[in-house]
Amino acid sequence: MSCSPWTFIPTLYFASGVPYVILYLSLFTNNSWVAQRIIDDAARKLTKATATVIDAIFSHNTRFEVVTTGSVWQAKSRIRDKFTASVLTMFPSAKVIFPRYEPAYGAALLALQRLAEKEI
Repeated sequence: MSCSPWTFIPTLYFASGVPYVILYLSLFTNNSWVAQRIIDDAARKLTKATATVIDAIFSHNTRFEVVTTGSVWQAKSRIRDKFTASVLTMFPSAKVIFPRYEPAYGAALLALQRLAEKEI
């Protein structure tokens, strides 16, 4: 498998407060159809934003990883399951994972990888 663990997909909707809404809804209104609808809509929007970036970077036969990070992906709302299912439907060669390393460590590894590429 030739995929880079250092390809980062921007999470455009996180800045708008989506994680806080999802966390609140999943903790306090688990059985509400309104809450579920908001969570489903957020999952669709996150999938669409991710698909836009994937389409710009990868071809459909390329194997790659999508890294999900942050507490919203661990909420009771199961938004990660919905997001993963949608991404895998659109991009079967994708693999949705949690980060392997802390962000600072990953950034250092990415910098070392770029330096190694320049020396060749």
